[in-house]
Amino acid sequence: MNKDLKAITKDLFVSEGFWGIYHKLELLPDVRLDPFRTYVTKEGTMIGHYSIISTLRADRPDEYISTQNDFQIDQLEEGKDSFCRLIAGELPSICVSQDLTMSKSPLSIEPTLENLSETKVFSIINLFTPMARVMPPRENLFQINKKITKGIPLLHIFSKHYQAIEEVPIDEMVLYLKNIILTIETSQRSFSERDNSTNTVFHFYNIGSRAGASIPHLHSQTLLYADGGHGWKDHSFFLSFDQNRQLIGKDSFCLGCKYSKGLNVDPIGQRLHIQERIIWEDENWLAFTAYAPERDGHIRLLPKRHVSSLWELEAPEIISLAKALKFVNHVLSLFIKQYGRKLHIFFDRNILFRQKHFGFSTPIHMLIDIIPIQRIGGAEILDDHRLSHIFPEETAKRMKEGKKL
Repeated sequence: MNKDLKAITKDLFVSEGFWGIYHKLELLPDVRLDPFRTYVTKEGTMIGHYSIISTLRADRPDEYISTQNDFQIDQLEEGKDSFCRLIAGELPSICVSQDLTMSKSPLSIEPTLENLSETKVFSIINLFTPMARVMPPRENLFQINKKITKGIPLLHIFSKHYQAIEEVPIDEMVLYLKNIILTIETSQRSFSERDNSTNTVFHFYNIGSRAGASIPHLHSQTLLYADGGHGWKDHSFFLSFDQNRQLIGKDSFCLGCKYSKGLNVDPIGQRLHIQERIIWEDENWLAFTAYAPERDGHIRLLPKRHVSSLWELEAPEIISLAKALKFVNHVLSLFIKQYGRKLHIFFDRNILFRQKHFGFSTPIHMLIDIIPIQRIGGAEILDDHRLSHIFPEETAKRMKEGKKL
């Protein structure tokens, strides 16, 4: 933690930018869009590749212990990471929710020391945020000539030290998901009421150092960006949803809903092999290997009911999602343990929630992508494509062979 952060008192000094609290115009984080691949929609939304420049992010800790075996889970020091110290009341935080109760405003500027050991799950404001959450007075903003990235960055944390989702008990995972929903909805209302803006919502897990995590303690993140657009990859889900409805000629057409009913051909004529790719199913969710995987081992989760976001899920669907996340991460880990070295797949993974954004009307079908880290080459960075080593139908078959928990 930054050495300038003083002891917690009523006169707490907060270093510039920490917890997204800014006083100096020139230090506000900057968002830049690549002018060669950005366009503005008729609604005024900017779509393209963008970079958020925040020098504060370089101060993040790196608390992973190196391991000699690249294809095994990183060694972790339980009880010694920053989150464990925060839970014990040794480090300050802005804790906005505990279990199913909001404990502080998402716009709070008061970090405190709190013993959180009696809670099971909680959400805090990210200390090393790439966004401005609290800014200088509005009347001074015209003095700075750059596009400011502003929003609320949330970390959702288990009080117990876990290193993998498959280790989490179902009831605890259910509570965790409910805490996330409560915190996102409350944060969105707080920010929208203050700024009267629409919000792009990114929710994701970085598990393992190669997946972007810097603290070895299972957690997820939510980034609520104000006033904004989004990148090409995110936007492609919206475009595809609308395009498919136009191809079919029905506003009610949804590929996600058709998937859950076993559709074999998509609107562009591909045979989808859905039944061969299913690895988990109950009355609420379907889990299958992705038809065109971004990485070998890519798993996709789909709610059977048409919902567009995590916060629209009902109680039985949340319970099913907790079970599905635990199971599919387990079978993915088993698959990587057996085939990871041959396929150059690491245990580290990202879990990405593809969902609608606050203020955007497109009623897409929510998806969750679980994507392991895999070595890739320059051709795959040159364009949005993937050179895969194994058919996803074969991946599903091998996952199902050793799937029992």
